[in-house]
Amino acid sequence: RVTVEPMGGTFSYGQMVAARERLFDGLDGHTINRRGRTWQVRVYSICEVPGAWWIQVALEGDPEYTVTFRTPLLETAPQTLCRLSLWLERSEADASLTLP
Repeated sequence: RVTVEPMGGTFSYGQMVAARERLFDGLDGHTINRRGRTWQVRVYSICEVPGAWWIQVALEGDPEYTVTFRTPLLETAPQTLCRLSLWLERSEADASLTLP
């Protein structure tokens, strides 16, 4: 039996796969609207490391971005979308910003 220990608990391999699929489904194809601009989220990959996900997405819009970021295993898709939305707002002033 394979288990993964995120902060605050333990996931079995099956639970980890299900969590990754839920996160993918909750992000891919979602639209982010910010300051009169619109981006479509396209998930390239989600990989787990101890206690976190590494997520790579394309934000299709004007301008387009490819973003790779780390997020806690227990973060939900709506929380992740909120972080991306805040990053888009802040990146208008400084494209080198990291996700909050």
